[in-house]
Amino acid sequence: MTTGGSASDTVELSNGALLPLVGIGTYDLKNEEALVTALEVGYRHIDAASIYKNQDLVGRGLAAFISTGRRAELFITTKIWNDEHSPAEARRSVLQSISELGSEYADLVLVHWPHAWKAGTQEDDPSVTLQDTWGALERLVDEGLVKSLGVSNFSLGQIEDLLSWARIKPVVNQVELHPFLPQRKLVEGSLAKGVHTVAYSPLGHSKTDLLANPVVIEVAKDVGVSPAQVLLRWNVDRGVAVIPKAGSLNHVKENLDLFSFSLSPAQQKKLDALENGKRFVSTSWHSFDE
Repeated sequence: MTTGGSASDTVELSNGALLPLVGIGTYDLKNEEALVTALEVGYRHIDAASIYKNQDLVGRGLAAFISTGRRAELFITTKIWNDEHSPAEARRSVLQSISELGSEYADLVLVHWPHAWKAGTQEDDPSVTLQDTWGALERLVDEGLVKSLGVSNFSLGQIEDLLSWARIKPVVNQVELHPFLPQRKLVEGSLAKGVHTVAYSPLGHSKTDLLANPVVIEVAKDVGVSPAQVLLRWNVDRGVAVIPKAGSLNHVKENLDLFSFSLSPAQQKKLDALENGKRFVSTSWHSFDE
């Protein structure tokens, strides 16, 4: 990945699919017009999930665009939740997501977390293995309903295990990534094995943490862009796709404009030095391990 303004705006996944490096996250999306606007300004990578409970709204936001015969321009990701890991539930979840999103197929389906729960609970289900879940997803690929498979919140060890037996290999691992939490071993180790990384929460979780960091503000001022653009470009320069949440029209446009400027090696080094291991996303039922 180059650091100049001519950097590509897509990355080729191990199965040949092209993933736009800048996407729009739909977590907590409550207004379909925000998605309509995102499509109008150029977004083509849409990140959704069954647990967000808003895929019907996302579908309404995509409907007009898809109805004009432009579905192939989009890269739509959805995810199965922890209590949807049994083969029957995994299949039901994906088919429901495709229907709600108004799409004939999903470009990418992720296993949201490496935890299998009994349906409708947060209780571990030892009767369901990842092999069971993955097999059901592979069958959806065989049927043409899903183009690619991936994971989210998986460690490098878990990815290596999955790669050792999966018939259809994962192409993506979606995890929290930003200068506070670069997870270099995970990103680089995964890529060496053909698994690209997508960054969620690339801007942190509020306007008072990463976006307000003095170093980020200083670099943004020097480059002449917003702090958000600096943070997103930092990840993109690592070949990592980013999925910031849909916000105001100005922010939606701004977040997509990452290739009209570059970060110098010195500026990247300043941002790299912010690493402190801070996570903005954590749960009581998962322990993170690169």
